[in-house]
Amino acid sequence: MPAFGSGAKLSITHQTSMGATSPSSWRSIPFASHDLSYDVADLVDDSIVGNPDEPDRVSGISGIGGGFQANIHPLALGYYLYGLCGAASVAAAGAAYKHTFRPSSGNFGDKNTVPPFAIQVNAGETGVSSSYLLQDCFFNTGELSITAGAYLRGTWGLIGKSGTLLTTAAPYDWPSAVKPLTWSACSVSIAGAAVQRYHDLKITLNNNLAAQDRIDGTTQHTFFFREGFRQNRFAGTVDLAQADWLKMKNETEGALVITCGGASAISSGYNEFLEISMPRFVFTKVPINISGTGVVTVAVEGRGMYLSTSLCSVQFTLQNTVASYP
Repeated sequence: MPAFGSGAKLSITHQTSMGATSPSSWRSIPFASHDLSYDVADLVDDSIVGNPDEPDRVSGISGIGGGFQANIHPLALGYYLYGLCGAASVAAAGAAYKHTFRPSSGNFGDKNTVPPFAIQVNAGETGVSSSYLLQDCFFNTGELSITAGAYLRGTWGLIGKSGTLLTTAAPYDWPSAVKPLTWSACSVSIAGAAVQRYHDLKITLNNNLAAQDRIDGTTQHTFFFREGFRQNRFAGTVDLAQADWLKMKNETEGALVITCGGASAISSGYNEFLEISMPRFVFTKVPINISGTGVVTVAVEGRGMYLSTSLCSVQFTLQNTVASYP
């Protein structure tokens, strides 16, 4: 009997450090698709020994790559933001909790820049009591996208160290009454002015992590540090406006704020919500092309830059019923 995707489950748990064993306290990852994999590279022997056939396979460096796509769930999202940014500051808001994530400027450990996680992949295989365990995983990239008429979508890219099997552990499933966020409760403002011309947009944070190898007696990656500047990017499809072109031409900076309300009321006056803000936003590309007779739409790009008074180039504020992450 083959495995069916409808019976699969992804789950996640935080590791206190790299190499931590016996993961527990699993939390469900509601997902649409994933391409997470544990891969072993070939160590190629190019010795010539009078035989036209290639030499036997020898295992080289092993590691984890890939990621997953998921609708933005207002409770599960906090784990991904913690993985991408590090610890949040938390404040009570009625019966809710407001989590403010700013990308950390330091390193989480002596071998890794961001916090490590374990991922459990239960592929739903019939008659199998074990799942795939991916350990020492790190959130390298995160993309949050909003499209008119759709759920908010997240695409998360990970790198990691080791893979094995474990006896399948049932994760905690989020309350069924809590639904993913949708476009209809979202708004955009730039430099304090509401903008209602966007068809779609996305925010991408790239930690620029890399698996780094050393001579340490193993075939696994040694370090997971940043190898380039952290990048914070914006892209969207928008009805053309000369004001945007002038902002690009003049390099005019202004705060970009995207607010997304949730469907669930937590207590009187307090609802779920996600706010993404770039305190110093600038357009880097505003085309003026025209491709037909209808409304002129263009694909714009921009970036967030570090603001010392805010201690970040981007900030994620998430309000929900979770007291703390991880």
